[in-house]
Amino acid sequence: MDEINIRLPKKIIYDDFTSEILPKEYVKVEGNLRLYTSEIERLLRDLKRAGFKETLLEIRKGEMYSLSKKIGIWEIHIRIYPDGFLDSHLELSREYFQHLTFSSISFAYELYQMFPYLELHNHNKRILTK
Repeated sequence: MDEINIRLPKKIIYDDFTSEILPKEYVKVEGNLRLYTSEIERLLRDLKRAGFKETLLEIRKGEMYSLSKKIGIWEIHIRIYPDGFLDSHLELSREYFQHLTFSSISFAYELYQMFPYLELHNHNKRILTK
């Protein structure tokens, strides 16, 4: 079975040099930590090279692009918005009945690690270090 390791940042430093310790439950929720890029087309190209495919997600949220990638029993979903922000989450594949009751988890931090040109934000503040 494919394994996915989820990393969750705890102590972060913002671009104004303030710091904060984030509760684990807060970090796990999609949309609390958000990614940003000024290079949407580059990100789209890089995600496709990494095996993501454009898809229509069940619930639209105003995104310009929706992508997903299946890894074993897991699916990663990414929404890229016209303003350059993106949200992502990991969930149990829709092929499994447990999908209906399994909570999704934010995948923002992993994408931040994969693509160094992405910025990670919390409360509209850019995170410098993690």
